[in-house]
Amino acid sequence: MIQQLTPSEVTTDNHLATAIQTVLWKHQNDDVEQLFKDVAMAEGAVETTFEVDLSVFYRFAYDIYEDLRDDWSKHSVHVQNVLKSWNGCAKRALNDVSEGDVPNMTFDLAEPGTDAEIELVPRNPPEDMVFRPSSDSPSDLIGQLVAFRGTCVVQSAVKPTVKEAAWECQRCGTVTYLPQISSADEGIQKPHECQGCERQGPFRLDKEQSDVEDTQAIKAQEDYSDVLTEAQPRNAEARITGSRLSNAAHAGDEVMVVGELESGLEGDTRHLTTWINALNIEQRSGDDIDYDSISTEEREQIRDIASMDDPVGYLTESIAPTIHGHEHAKRGILLQAAAPGSQTLTDGTRARGEIHILLIGDAGTGKTMLNYYAKLINKKSVSSSGTGSTKAGLTAAADDEVIGGSTKKVLKPGLLPLADGGLAVVDELDKVNDEITSLNNALEDGQIEFSKYGLNTTMKTRCNLLATANPKHGDFDPMMALEDQVEFDTSVMSRFDLRFAFHDEIDEDLDHRIAKAISKQHGGTLDLDGDEFLHPEFVAKYVTYAKQHTNPVYDPDGPEADAIHDTYTVLRQMLSDSSDGGLNKGLKPRSVGSMIRLAKASATLRLSDTVEMYDVEVAQGTVVKMLDSWGYDTTKFSGKSVSQYDVVGALNATYDELMHRNSGNTDGFALDEIVSAMQKDIPSSRVEEVLQQQSRSGNYYEQDSGKWLRA
Repeated sequence: MIQQLTPSEVTTDNHLATAIQTVLWKHQNDDVEQLFKDVAMAEGAVETTFEVDLSVFYRFAYDIYEDLRDDWSKHSVHVQNVLKSWNGCAKRALNDVSEGDVPNMTFDLAEPGTDAEIELVPRNPPEDMVFRPSSDSPSDLIGQLVAFRGTCVVQSAVKPTVKEAAWECQRCGTVTYLPQISSADEGIQKPHECQGCERQGPFRLDKEQSDVEDTQAIKAQEDYSDVLTEAQPRNAEARITGSRLSNAAHAGDEVMVVGELESGLEGDTRHLTTWINALNIEQRSGDDIDYDSISTEEREQIRDIASMDDPVGYLTESIAPTIHGHEHAKRGILLQAAAPGSQTLTDGTRARGEIHILLIGDAGTGKTMLNYYAKLINKKSVSSSGTGSTKAGLTAAADDEVIGGSTKKVLKPGLLPLADGGLAVVDELDKVNDEITSLNNALEDGQIEFSKYGLNTTMKTRCNLLATANPKHGDFDPMMALEDQVEFDTSVMSRFDLRFAFHDEIDEDLDHRIAKAISKQHGGTLDLDGDEFLHPEFVAKYVTYAKQHTNPVYDPDGPEADAIHDTYTVLRQMLSDSSDGGLNKGLKPRSVGSMIRLAKASATLRLSDTVEMYDVEVAQGTVVKMLDSWGYDTTKFSGKSVSQYDVVGALNATYDELMHRNSGNTDGFALDEIVSAMQKDIPSSRVEEVLQQQSRSGNYYEQDSGKWLRA
């Protein structure tokens, strides 16, 4: 006979049981079936878990959701009772059940004599449950189920801890079992007297008969998206009991912790310290986004921009519009935000996808403001100053930390692990020379290894780095080579894909335009929310949408690859022929990878599945302008750096010249005639491609004769 697995004390009334059954059967049907299949196939006593989808109860049984949220320990037993009362493996096809009805489920579950211990795990909490330490009042939430989103910053070691102590009386041998309800760091509790001889000991702890379980604690920094107003993110501690969640989070991981908010006295004071008794820990991605926050109109606008002739140029115009000039540094920051993910090559090695940028130059030229704007358009960003960083610095450090109720030696991640999956911003990188060489592996390999004080771990550092630095001698000197103006080791410099020089030059026209832009800011006429510029929040949505919908493929044997190879070769030769030959020391084979990453980022912004010549030209133009910023004459580059914008400009200038030569000829001009008249060495195929793009925009059109006319 099949045994009915019903709890010994079923306290769930029929009305509540029916409501819970309805939600589980209609909305977690697959989960229920899998649970009972697992139990039915198991031999002997069964211990398993069942994940309760809180958002389902929030939507379809809010009163039950409220009970679960307000006192999980008390009310989750009702869900457990319902699961245990369903005796058998749920079957989809029930002929006597109409669609939408809830069947009366009494199915065969297990062999006689077996029992199922089902541990309930809360998951998928609604926003209603999110705990924000920077703004929420903990006293209002103590005892409730909460969800905390953040980045793990401290992780203690896993330690075996006595859950129920077995105390043997040394006088009569009686064993007294005493549950340990206090914190592990408050010391073990002993019985007041022996249950056998009723004397007060002495007692000996019988470790073999004691119930021991693993315990661990972590601290996580609140997610920036959950920080309201101008508050700073706060840390929250989560305590883990049992092996199921041990080591579920490591320093640098983005996590969602779901558990009950508990409290205890803070030392001998009247203050309470709070922590989360973790019931579930889920890994999160830095690219997670609430798609409801992107409206249908915004998605259409994103697709419209991506289909423009020069989407990268259009978007660049809205990057830090309050800062005049530095357009190509702005373009680099935009491309950095859209950087492709890393790849695992066939030999198992990692090809990084992150883009690293260094801005170096005179004070007051807008470097710090560009850093600030970059943070606005990246979903995840962590920033630090070279003069005010924590002890963990850029990488990691061992330090003392109060965690789990006591002070322990723990490993604290620095800026780069905390920024894993996002953007790391460092102001005045030249002030962290003691750590600068440790950047090599962190930036190239996407991870760092730490082994000290008995702490051994590997931390992920898969982040883009945007850094600013000051010249070694105070002011930028355009007559001095790059390596002679910075304190960095050459190997570190080569990890930066783009290195832009900022210098305060006296230029009457430029100074006038800068002054005018500043006047607009102070006069309130520079409208960042109007039609003139895209709002940073929209640019951030654009970038995230593009990265999640696009994974461009780069063909290493295609014409795009040939163009990148030619660019690298020509630039190396051009720089070696310069007066000091200095910069070619910083243009190494890694620069080929840099151009590929930049081209992939451009394709991502176009929502394209493939890297095309436009993207190569965006990458080329950005690298060449970087060289321009260092004072090198790149006019010898013979047009290979010509961007989409430059091709259109060259096309229009050539058309005007042909019209002048032919006294206003209105019959148009053949493609070959246009190409041969151009001053720049632009391939015929590229000119034709641009003409077709201009035709779609209504600027040029092709006649039946094959000749082109400007509209």
